[in-house]
Amino acid sequence: MFTPAMHGPVAVTLFWMWLGFVAAGVGIYWLWRARRNKTKKKEKAPAKYADRLRQRMQKKRQPAETLPGEHSDARRKSS
Repeated sequence: MFTPAMHGPVAVTLFWMWLGFVAAGVGIYWLWRARRNKTKKKEKAPAKYADRLRQRMQKKRQPAETLPGEHSDARRKSS
């Protein structure tokens, strides 16, 4: 049912192979992280809440301002 643990040169060889795989994986991950951080664009500092709110309110107001202006011009032309 149970197999005895490996001993001798086979166990040492397998240990070094697995250690090499782990070391290679860590090295590849480290290089990937270093490259990703180097190519990442610098992000702007987050805007203050008041600035974000002002921009949101301006975006909401634009459609409401254009519609009444168009209707009022159409009425004036027909009168």
